[in-house]
Amino acid sequence: MDEFKRLIAEALEVNESEISMDATLDSFPTFDSLAMVIILAKIDEDFGKQLKAEEIREAKTVNDLYQLLEKA
Repeated sequence: MDEFKRLIAEALEVNESEISMDATLDSFPTFDSLAMVIILAKIDEDFGKQLKAEEIREAKTVNDLYQLLEKA
């Protein structure tokens, strides 16, 4: 989970300490379509798993993204 939080922090250009699993994605000013693409690419690169953009769009929290990764 720490590696996942690091990935999200890098994609959102925030300090890892700002990432909590309950944080809503739209609470980060840098969460936009580009951040979504970066998250998709980093998940593929770091975890070898592919998520669909539609799945990420439905995610509301950091934990939602983590759950998608676990299911993939």
